[in-house]
Amino acid sequence: MDGYAFHSNRAAFERDHSRDADLHVAGFRVVRVTWRQLIGEPEVLLVALAQALGP
Repeated sequence: MDGYAFHSNRAAFERDHSRDADLHVAGFRVVRVTWRQLIGEPEVLLVALAQALGP
């Protein structure tokens, strides 16, 4: 989950993107999902995640 509250400053934003890059190098795919997406548009989010993770 990715929320606005955790990116209230530049350092937090930079940390998250650095962590994403590290995970990518390790072979992981990062899909950022906001709380608003989860609560407000769960069906749309489900389709997007299925497409991102599908074959």
